[in-house]
Amino acid sequence: MFITKWQTDQGLWQSALTLVRSRHYTDAAEVIKAIAAQTVQSIGGTISFQSFPTPTKKLEEEEVLYMQALSKEIAQLAEERKKDKVAELTTEYLDRFVHLLSETKRDSDYLHRELLKGLIEFKLTSQEKHFKLVKTVKTFDKSTLPKTVSVEFEKAGYVTPSEAAVIGGVSDQTIRRWCEKGKFPEAFKTDGGHWRIPQKYFKMSIEQAREADAFMKKADEETRDQLGGDVDEFDLDLDYS
Repeated sequence: MFITKWQTDQGLWQSALTLVRSRHYTDAAEVIKAIAAQTVQSIGGTISFQSFPTPTKKLEEEEVLYMQALSKEIAQLAEERKKDKVAELTTEYLDRFVHLLSETKRDSDYLHRELLKGLIEFKLTSQEKHFKLVKTVKTFDKSTLPKTVSVEFEKAGYVTPSEAAVIGGVSDQTIRRWCEKGKFPEAFKTDGGHWRIPQKYFKMSIEQAREADAFMKKADEETRDQLGGDVDEFDLDLDYS
């Protein structure tokens, strides 16, 4: 299961509405682009408007008001964990962003492609994170493993289930279950009943994994600040598995 955040900044929508009412359509479009980028990030994707021209067309006040209301509704549904309805309205929300920011069919097609690309890239990256375990790990008859091993036999180069979980991007429980199923040859239990897994079955060390995790958290915080500072966030469970 992966969890993202639905980020909704009503202040930005209000700014866009004010600009539209005063007929500053280009400035309003810039604000809408920022909201769109924030929205895509909320559902796990990325999209860049750096090379995309800002539309100069007239924007209707009713469209902005509808998007503002739709954003609030999605946030509420996300909080209530109504997955199907959230998916339906988020699809409409993104489609309307494309309409607002496009002046030609070519613009529309480009934005649709970029949107799909960003979401697909996230999905692939997410899968890679959760499958850092080396593909060559083989299963074997767990009955051949010693159930307990004296502490003096524990060697350097082993990690705990908690450390393996950090490296592999999964839960401690998952690591322990894999140990029970014999997914890690040479893994063993200490006299205290705690699993120890050979470091060699992982692509990185626990230190590297912790550094990577800290870097990603810092990058996420900096990105949030660049996208508008503090926002109201609601847990949006897109998998529910």
